[in-house]
Amino acid sequence: MKVLLPFVCVVLFAAFTTADSVEDSADGTEISLEKRQTCPTLILPCRYYLPNYCEFIRRAIQGGKPTRLHRITDGKAITKNKRLSRCGGADGGNDACARYPFATTSEGGSGASKTRVPKGENALQRSIVLNFFRTSSIGNGGCFNVELEFILEREVNK
Repeated sequence: MKVLLPFVCVVLFAAFTTADSVEDSADGTEISLEKRQTCPTLILPCRYYLPNYCEFIRRAIQGGKPTRLHRITDGKAITKNKRLSRCGGADGGNDACARYPFATTSEGGSGASKTRVPKGENALQRSIVLNFFRTSSIGNGGCFNVELEFILEREVNK
């Protein structure tokens, strides 16, 4: 017992100092630690490429939607998120349904904000996000932050 107690204390200290959050169940029988992880940031180029889409996301975030999201890769779950967050009406013409949080995240689905944006912006946003997932090696459950960039750096330095 004398040897075990210091070992348990060291393990608990290490776990508590490397966790973002410590949670226990209501009855106190289970403790889970969420491991701290670095989440890369998806920066959406808003001013020239995605002005309507970014304005929609900005309003959604101001309305309380999260900026830290978690990717899902299961096709059925993504389809369900899309179904739960339909814009209404059929996609057609020059617009498409946009959702935030994205349908490809665990935060997407029935609680997502939705609107219609130009089809080209929607397609570009989708390409940017999927490329970001690939280049940042974000797999299922991986976290990432969303940031909107409305101005170019060279314009700030004028």
